Amino acid sequence: MNTEQINENLAFLHQYVKDLEEKDEKTVQLLTAFNKPKEWIINYLFNLISEHEALLG
Repeated sequence: MNTEQINENLAFLHQYVKDLEEKDEKTVQLLTAFNKPKEWIINYLFNLISEHEALLG
């Protein structure tokens, strides 16, 4: 993955998390296909963001 792709993924993930934070728990579960609490899903996505940021160095 090149830097441009990583930055695009980061922008998408940041906006996705922001949008999910405004939704109720059931909607978040339906949108993400995770049968986990909303807090777990948000934390999982923040971990993905951290992994992508680590790729940038």
